[in-house]
Amino acid sequence: MTEPGNQTPVTPPTGPGLHDQPGPHPYPNPYGYGPPARPPRPPRPVDVRTSFELWLVVAALSVASIVAQVFVLLADTDRSADTLLRELRRRDPGAAVDHADAVFYFHLSVGLFAVISGLLVAALVGLAFLMRAGRNWARVLLCAVGAMLIVFGIRSIFGGGPDAGVAGVVLQVATILQGVAAAGAVVLLYRKDANSYFVPPGPA
Repeated sequence: MTEPGNQTPVTPPTGPGLHDQPGPHPYPNPYGYGPPARPPRPPRPVDVRTSFELWLVVAALSVASIVAQVFVLLADTDRSADTLLRELRRRDPGAAVDHADAVFYFHLSVGLFAVISGLLVAALVGLAFLMRAGRNWARVLLCAVGAMLIVFGIRSIFGGGPDAGVAGVVLQVATILQGVAAAGAVVLLYRKDANSYFVPPGPA
């Protein structure tokens, strides 16, 4: 028998064991080391880069169109103000509104038109950058915008432009060029290489 005072201390076993395994969990993951990684997005195709540049051209033409439209509207201030004055008096015969007030309201509406149009152009540029980064929903929205610009361009070709001198000519030409550039940009976004860039890659 071993006396109580002469017991040999028990030394824990050394070497790789259960508590020496790396990681927060002592048991191996039966499903592997994690979810399967997606392959990297393919390089940006030339069609996408060219379409992005065309959208920037569309944005620049939009700015030219806005400026030309403002000049066209201001060139017709007197007639537009008279029309607005008649409409205001028809709705409220007792309204104390004269021609100067109608001109002020007309200029205010033209200013609001310019501001809102500028914000829309900024949104278009933002969509172009998101499209270049591979966002498919941005590509879809740009396709819808391009369809509207193409319709406006066709209407400008066959319907003629406003009779307002140089500003009217600039507006008509800018609208037509917008439609042409937007059509080219949309076509490039739906070619084979561009589709493979925007479709999310599957698991490896």
